[in-house]
Amino acid sequence: GGGWPFLTEGVAEDVALTADFTQVRGVGDYQALGASWRDLLLEDVPDAQCTLLSVSQLAPEEVLVRYNVSWVPPPARGLKSLGDSFPNLRVEYVDLLDRVGEVSRFRWRTVGRVLW
Repeated sequence: GGGWPFLTEGVAEDVALTADFTQVRGVGDYQALGASWRDLLLEDVPDAQCTLLSVSQLAPEEVLVRYNVSWVPPPARGLKSLGDSFPNLRVEYVDLLDRVGEVSRFRWRTVGRVLW
């Protein structure tokens, strides 16, 4: 589907991919990584959405692809459903990667203040 950060057509035989999580060379390895990345992500997080943010050409044969992967964590899915059931309430998604080590605290009292 559109938005996933791996090309499926027109990939050069000598393509190289360097990312925070891996490095591959060659069209076969690149295509295999793209397929397995999406399959594994959707297996673990079925509601994952990938948004392509930008593609920039850095050199004649080098591009930088920026993308965002978002999902609702399983413990928050019920809360999202609750928010979706109120027509005037907008569920706001936030980036948590900069707060990986922090512990989130949930209180129904806070939800009650928002709703009533």
